[in-house]
Amino acid sequence: MNTKIVVFLSLFLFLLAGCGKEKDGKYYNLDNGLSLDGTSLLDFRDDQVYEVIEIGDQAWMAEELRYVTPNSKARKNIQLYSWEELMQESLSSNTVPSHVQGICPKGWHVPSNAEWDLLVDYLIILVTESIDSHDISRVHETVAKGLKSETGWPPYHNYFEWVDANGTNTFGFNAFPSSSSHIGFWSSTESDSLYALPFQLMHVQTIQQFIEDKRQQNACRCLKN
Repeated sequence: MNTKIVVFLSLFLFLLAGCGKEKDGKYYNLDNGLSLDGTSLLDFRDDQVYEVIEIGDQAWMAEELRYVTPNSKARKNIQLYSWEELMQESLSSNTVPSHVQGICPKGWHVPSNAEWDLLVDYLIILVTESIDSHDISRVHETVAKGLKSETGWPPYHNYFEWVDANGTNTFGFNAFPSSSSHIGFWSSTESDSLYALPFQLMHVQTIQQFIEDKRQQNACRCLKN
């Protein structure tokens, strides 16, 4: 049978079975919003489309979540959320996977601190092997640059000169800043009743994981279940 006919029939049966939705010529699975080729995600709540990137064994949204809630704040085409808004009444989790859907679309979840650690650890090993260097500072700088977008980061002054703060987007994560100096992503993991653990990329080409007040607003990247 002609290949085009086979593809057409497959898509027809996919839609007929109620398993998918078509948007702009792509077909998306109703269970998790993934396109048939696995490269994009359709959030059925607001019809927003996101690129998807696989890094190691994880499938990440390659863009910041843009889903608008009553208390989210828009900044540079990014929605920022308090930790409570992010979690949607779910309890703190540091498991792999976190099992916290929170504000993420169906079939996706808010990554735990342990899952952010898995991402960073995987990239540290990858970079250490690729540049053949065990200089921790250089490796961390290369990882940070590789996670950041190639544009959008304002230069910073290091007391001697202006320095380019843009990344290389080597890994396709494409993180844009939400301020002049950083982008923070919440995890599903709290430190205590008042504080939680975000993951942060800085203008100075570093990665930070620290404790922050749950009332602060950070971005969200969702992980596929």
